[in-house]
Amino acid sequence: MKRIDRLVPWLVGAFVLSALIAGMYLTAQNIERSGADDAGQRLASQVASSQDPAGDVPRVDLAKSLAPFFVVYDAAGNPTSGSGYLDGELASVPKGVITTAVAQGSDRVSWQPRVGLRFAVIAIADGDRVVLAGQSLKPSEDRIARLGLLLLLGWAGSIVVLAVGAAIHFRAARDFG
Repeated sequence: MKRIDRLVPWLVGAFVLSALIAGMYLTAQNIERSGADDAGQRLASQVASSQDPAGDVPRVDLAKSLAPFFVVYDAAGNPTSGSGYLDGELASVPKGVITTAVAQGSDRVSWQPRVGLRFAVIAIADGDRVVLAGQSLKPSEDRIARLGLLLLLGWAGSIVVLAVGAAIHFRAARDFG
């Protein structure tokens, strides 16, 4: 048997292992990001069903807080009330988010108003207004980064084990075969 033929199972094993780990990471990342929409969905629904959504609501400074927030937009897409503030003003998402929510009933996006601030937001059309609610993606992104590091370390360790196994296999084949 040629040496390259003996290497094929080890290479296939490394490929399969890499594909499995990449699949686990992508699955976990997708679940984590989808879950980040939950608080926004609940809050947007609650605010949409309220007559006075902005009545006595504490401000959420989006640059500092991880708390869920909401902003109500008028038909023209201008923020009118809410709890989400950025730089002292009601947060204002790109107009496309509001127009999509009006046209389709809702819109879900990851919004990055500036570097270092990312939010999972959902906009729900409610009559002549749009209610947008969301929360910071920082906790989710931190968990995804930790998971990625753990999977990378596991993958590297597994590749080392496969490489050592292959080396032992080839050494044994040379010595005894």
